Amino acid sequence: MDIALAKQLASFVGALLILVAYGGHRMGWMNSRSTLYHILNAVGSGILGYIALHPFQIGFVVLESVWTLISLRVGPAKKGCRLLSSHGRPAGLNFSTTHLESATQKVSRYLALSTPR
Repeated sequence: MDIALAKQLASFVGALLILVAYGGHRMGWMNSRSTLYHILNAVGSGILGYIALHPFQIGFVVLESVWTLISLRVGPAKKGCRLLSSHGRPAGLNFSTTHLESATQKVSRYLALSTPR
């Protein structure tokens, strides 16, 4: 097999793994805190990062390296993980439950009004 073709196939597989994780999360098939989600992201971005090294493409190397490190570092939410607060939320982000409830109520109201009767 030609090396260029092998690189193209590997980059396709890497992109596909990331897209499966992203699409699975957005479609509700996969939880973004699941181990599978982070493995797909880490392996996919690792493949793409390696492919970006030859020929060296700084933008893609940085993007895929950071993506891989984040996927490996954060991983699934575990008790005691330093990146998560005691409530399982990302540390440093202030989620107000009243704002969240308000947004949920607005979406529910919108859906109820837009549903044909």
